[in-house]
Amino acid sequence: MFAFLAALLCPPPFHGFEAHLREAIDINSERMVLHAASGRDVRTLYRALITAEKALRPVARSIDALAAPFVADGIPVVEADFVSMDGLPTYDAPTTAAPMTAAERNAAQDIVADLVWATAFQDLDTVTVHADEALAALAALEARAGVWFPMTRHVIESTGLAALHGMQHNCDSDGGTRTVVDVLVKSQLLGLTTLDATWFDEVANPHHVAGVGVLINDLPAIPFEAELHAMTAGEYQALVRCGN
Repeated sequence: MFAFLAALLCPPPFHGFEAHLREAIDINSERMVLHAASGRDVRTLYRALITAEKALRPVARSIDALAAPFVADGIPVVEADFVSMDGLPTYDAPTTAAPMTAAERNAAQDIVADLVWATAFQDLDTVTVHADEALAALAALEARAGVWFPMTRHVIESTGLAALHGMQHNCDSDGGTRTVVDVLVKSQLLGLTTLDATWFDEVANPHHVAGVGVLINDLPAIPFEAELHAMTAGEYQALVRCGN
């Protein structure tokens, strides 16, 4: 209990959820200014994103506090579940896109809703599999419509990675990390329903059409699909058996 309170009051000595949010806030604040200096009005989008990230910080710190004892014992739960913001493209790296229609945004919302519905109160295997399926459906929508859903993709990838890694953390800790993994994955799923990631993608779309990768250039690549698809069926099933 005392260790949890200490970690809750002070940022933990590892790069966790809250540190990831602090990085994102700094980068989004900087890029809002850079876009404004070039005459591009993205203040509504970035301010909404930064506000959401700031609101998440107390939740993130609580999750970091739950993870701290396991990280100290060499099990990188939470620490290994967020990707560094290093190596992002420049803010003005070019892109191409078609205008997004209401039907396309609705289709992306349906993909998110199906994922949340299918994974409610389910195990980590279910979350992992359905996140992978949702990303495949989103990629097909993007290819078909010529539009991008970077924020929607980012949140789904983050959810999938937390579930996939969570099974490994549970295996490595003999089940000790189940609570913190469960809280982290559920917080990601809650973000899918409360953040409305497709709104950010819709607001960013006119900038994509104009050739500027707003959000596309601001979000790190998350290796969820690469890690999952690199596993053999046998490796994955062994992970499921000990990690749920």
